[in-house]
Amino acid sequence: LVTAEADVLAEIDRVQAERDAAVADVPDDLLTEYERLRPQFGGIAVARLVGANCQGCHLSLSAMALDQVRNLPPDALAHCDECGRMLVH
Repeated sequence: LVTAEADVLAEIDRVQAERDAAVADVPDDLLTEYERLRPQFGGIAVARLVGANCQGCHLSLSAMALDQVRNLPPDALAHCDECGRMLVH
């Protein structure tokens, strides 16, 4: 049991180090927003926008919301009007 616990703790440390490296270049405000949304959506705070559909909630954005998202600069943050997840557009 002690060996298994040590293995699990080592795995946690390894995964945390990988995550720290992955988020190193993410702006603080974006990371804060992501961390705020994660608990609300079972850990999935970001969804793809495919056509007019949010792949997080699988609902369609209104024509007006879709137009607003499409007119944003590529690096601008967009949210789904239905569920509130961050959208990759």
